[in-house]
Amino acid sequence: MCFASGLTFPELVRYYSPYPIPAREGKDLEPDDPGRVIVKTEDGLNRIEEPFILWICHQCFKYMSLEAFQDHIKICPHTKPPGRKVYQNGGVSMYEVDGFQNKVYCQCLCLLCKCFIDIKTLYFDCESFLFYVMTLVDEETGEEQVIGYFSKERFSFNSHNLACIIVLPPWQKRGFGMLMIEFSYYLSRKQGMIGGPEGPLSDLGLIGYYSYWVSSIIRFLRQQISVPLPKDNLETSHPFSYLKKPRHPVVPYPANPDDASSSSANEDEEDESDHELPAPVIKRRYYHSMMPNGEVRVGVTARFTMKDIVQATGIRPREVAFVLHQLGLSRMEAQMQADADDVVIILSREAIESVAAACRMKEPRFSEKHLIP
Repeated sequence: MCFASGLTFPELVRYYSPYPIPAREGKDLEPDDPGRVIVKTEDGLNRIEEPFILWICHQCFKYMSLEAFQDHIKICPHTKPPGRKVYQNGGVSMYEVDGFQNKVYCQCLCLLCKCFIDIKTLYFDCESFLFYVMTLVDEETGEEQVIGYFSKERFSFNSHNLACIIVLPPWQKRGFGMLMIEFSYYLSRKQGMIGGPEGPLSDLGLIGYYSYWVSSIIRFLRQQISVPLPKDNLETSHPFSYLKKPRHPVVPYPANPDDASSSSANEDEEDESDHELPAPVIKRRYYHSMMPNGEVRVGVTARFTMKDIVQATGIRPREVAFVLHQLGLSRMEAQMQADADDVVIILSREAIESVAAACRMKEPRFSEKHLIP
């Protein structure tokens, strides 16, 4: 049993975590089952079930005995994670903790979270990782409680934007995991990187990521077919004259992809610190059709490729293809462009809205306005 002071819950560990638990007098820990002990008696060794209670400080996550814990909790210097606050929205905050500068804190945090993650393998080698620790202000005490974290490699050669993620049991199923996933993709987009989580994903991790991928892709598709009509370009000579004019997207992208690359290069020269992913160039065409009752309906056709979806969402191509296939939105007999290797996917507004209603899209929880520079 693992008990953390201040978290107000005793929690049975779900998986083995390599805490260096010392043997007690007259008792030896069973190496294959740390939750049980062997008691020495005159008749020999009788195996009995007796959970070992480990006391953990909820501020610095150091583990100790009850006697040491009672003294430590009075003098623990940590009132918040030892890092820079990068995000705050109400009582929810995010701290960036350097694993090299705060090695002991990150090691203790990993050991605690290993009790609830089966596939976690990182315990002590924290120097090359950044930890983004999420806290929630307690309404009664006003203290910031750590409710979860995610870690990422400082430099990932495989474009991984997340190595490990966990929300502690008392705060699960409240949207905090989705907030951390969205924040990890924001970091990769700011770095100009198409990234994704390091595998393999746990069952809960796959559910959370699949929900994020679906919501992001459907939101992108909706945006392409929901652009308002260019009323400012109307001409009085013909009621549909604006349909013959090129329509600019919501963000003023260049009409020529070559111009986009050249303008992006110029921006990089002006500000070398800005490495965000360039916005995709979406081609739209408006058309009108006459209904039997005389009503005129105006529609829009948006043409984009898999590469555009990847570039706009920051999600890796294999995850985009997986989601489109799972939702039934992709057509395998797609035509290939003559000047590129991108596969063109044909979608309809009805198909997009039908999928959006069936998958119960979630609104984004992360907002850049809550970032702390």
